[in-house]
Amino acid sequence: MKGSVLVVDDEKNIRLMIGKVLEGLGLRIDFAPNGDEALSILSEREFDLILLDLRMPGMDGMEVLRRIREASKTTKVVIITAHGNVDNAVEAMKLGAVDFIQKPFTVEELRHVVTDALERRGNFFMRLETGERKEDEPVTSPEKSPGDYRHCIQQAKAALESGLPDEACLWAERAIALEPIKAEGFNLLGSILLIRNENAKAQNLFRAAIALDPTDERAYRNLDRCVGRSKN
Repeated sequence: MKGSVLVVDDEKNIRLMIGKVLEGLGLRIDFAPNGDEALSILSEREFDLILLDLRMPGMDGMEVLRRIREASKTTKVVIITAHGNVDNAVEAMKLGAVDFIQKPFTVEELRHVVTDALERRGNFFMRLETGERKEDEPVTSPEKSPGDYRHCIQQAKAALESGLPDEACLWAERAIALEPIKAEGFNLLGSILLIRNENAKAQNLFRAAIALDPTDERAYRNLDRCVGRSKN
């Protein structure tokens, strides 16, 4: 796999571990120990993907993400943190983050998130409807969308990256209709509904994902964050 990745994390051991994992995928890796240095590097070079720690001394990851978005709407960013909560996840996704993974993460989880994101490079995203839609027109129903399950999942994520949660919702619903026994679609749709402040529906979707796949750690973490948000 070809591609360039910038790893932004104040923990040296984390940077080294991520570097080793991604080198095995054939990717070019650069590193920054803080937000200021990351922005300096990004002012000189473009990257296909940025792995961004949320809590760092000085400028935190959320502020770095905001500044990245001011400069580019297309740069892919994955938030990586040991201090995840649902509000952080929702804010990051509203800013167009590709994904949100929590430390400690496995090698397999990291590889999956990175390769998944890099599949969506370039002009990947396509709208469900054909042609341009006027602001007051309803979105075309998901039954008219093309593609198989994986294609729909990827399009839902691409829609989120483009700041289009309603489009993302339709693609995720289409994925679930195609493969109703797979947990990933329910987990993704739950995350999208959190952006739309539909917390109760999101909880039900995370529970459905767990029922379909009791080993889905991400669904458990999402549900825990979601329930914690309701209590607060």
